[in-house]
Amino acid sequence: DPGFQPTADDADLIVEMCRNLDGMPLAIELAAARTRSLSVAEVAERLTGGLDVLSGGPRGGSERQRTLEATIDWSYQLLGPGEQDLFARLAVLHGSFDLRTIEAVAPEHWSPGRVLGAIERLIDSSVVTTRRLGGSTRYRMLETLRVFASGRLDASGDATSVRGQLLDYYLRKLAGAEDDLRGPDQLECLSAIEADLDTVRSLLDWSVANAPDRGLQLAGMLGWFWYLRGNGAEARHHLGAMLEAASPSADDRSRGQAEFFLSLCDPEPQRALSGFEAARESYEAADDKRGVANATAMLAAWGSDPASTRELFERAALLSANVEYDWGVALIRFLQAGAAAVVDDMAGSARLAEEASARFADLGDRWGRGYSLYTLGVAQRAM
Repeated sequence: DPGFQPTADDADLIVEMCRNLDGMPLAIELAAARTRSLSVAEVAERLTGGLDVLSGGPRGGSERQRTLEATIDWSYQLLGPGEQDLFARLAVLHGSFDLRTIEAVAPEHWSPGRVLGAIERLIDSSVVTTRRLGGSTRYRMLETLRVFASGRLDASGDATSVRGQLLDYYLRKLAGAEDDLRGPDQLECLSAIEADLDTVRSLLDWSVANAPDRGLQLAGMLGWFWYLRGNGAEARHHLGAMLEAASPSADDRSRGQAEFFLSLCDPEPQRALSGFEAARESYEAADDKRGVANATAMLAAWGSDPASTRELFERAALLSANVEYDWGVALIRFLQAGAAAVVDDMAGSARLAEEASARFADLGDRWGRGYSLYTLGVAQRAM
C-alpha cells in the first residue's frame, strides 16, 4: 500500500516480523501485502499461528512464487519419506540444537547412523543449517521452515509422542544439573542449559496441559539455573504454572524442588516463608534429607525470631552433616554470616563468611565463593 505510514508501535512489530520471517524477501513482501486489509498488529498476531496469512502473492507469479507455504512445500516434496519425517519432528526444537537432541526426537527405531545420514541430506537441501561452536556443531531451522514443519507434524498425528520423547530426554539430561551447577562444572552447565533454553521453554509451556507431573519435574531441575541467571520472573512463571497444573500424585521431591525455588525467587517475604515450609514438608515426604536441610536453612535465613533462627540453622547443619552434604554446610555458613550482619555482629559475620568462602572454593562453586567473599568484605569494612 503506497499510502501506508507505520507508527512508532508498528515499527517495533515490523522488526519482530522480519526477524520471525528470517529476513526472506518473499515472506516480507507477502506480509506487507496483508496491510491492505489488516493492521500491522493483526498481521503479527496471525503470523504466530502459521503461514496461512501469507497466502496470495503477486498476480502473474507462479503458484510456487505466490505463497511462502507453497514455496516451502515444493522443497519439502523433494525430500525422501525419511527426511520428511525427521524434518517434521524437528519442529519441536527451537533455536539451535545438537545431534543428541535430534536423535531424541527421531523415530525410536532409527539408529544414530540413520539419523546422521538424514540430517546430512537435510543440510544438503538447505532445510537445516549448521554452526560450529568450539568443538561441537549446532543445528538450526529457519523459523518459517519450523512453522511449516510444525503443520506437517500435527497432520501426522505424532506431535504428542514426539514432544513426550523430547521431555523424557531432557529429564535424563538435566537429572544432575543441580549438582553440576554447584561444582567445578558450573559455568559449562550454565552455558549448556542456556544453549537449549528456547526448546526447554516451549516444552515447559506444552507440558502444562499435556504432561504436568513430568513438566513439574523438569521445572524443578531448572530452579537453580534460573536463580543463578537472575531469571526470577521466568522461574516464577514456569514453577507456578507447573505447581498449579500438577496432580496430587505428582512426585514429592519434584514438588519440593518447585516449591523451594519458587520461594527463593519470590520477592514477598511472608509468601516465601510459607513456600519454604511447604517445600520442607514435600522434601520430608520424599525422604530427601538434602532438600529438607536446604528448606530448613532458608526458613532460618528468612525468619525474624533470633532464637528460632539459631535453632533452625543448627538443625539444618546437623541434617547436612549427617548425610555428608558439604554444599549444604557451606550454604548454611553463608546464610549465618548474613544473619550475623543483620544484628551487627560483624566479627561473627566475617568469620562465618570466610569459612563459607573456603568451603565453596573446595567444592568449585564460583557463585557461592563470590557471594561469601562479598559478605566478608562488607563485614570487614564495618568492623
